[in-house]
Amino acid sequence: MPEIPVTAITNYFSKIKKPQRLDWPAVSSGPKDNETWSVQCVDGKVWGTGTGSSKKAGREGAAKEALPALRNAGIMPLLP
Repeated sequence: MPEIPVTAITNYFSKIKKPQRLDWPAVSSGPKDNETWSVQCVDGKVWGTGTGSSKKAGREGAAKEALPALRNAGIMPLLP
């Protein structure tokens, strides 16, 4: 089963007892009937940004970008 980036990031920060370091700021733009959401994955700095037609889609995009960046920086462990 493939890894779900939002879940992997959230679980890791909870496991290390630092969930307060993780933030997902979201901003919408455009008309209410056609909003675009921009969401970031932040842990002291922006690790990923995603956009989508919903907060959830934007968050998934941000997590997909952030997961390899957090691993490459040595913040999260690589998969076994």
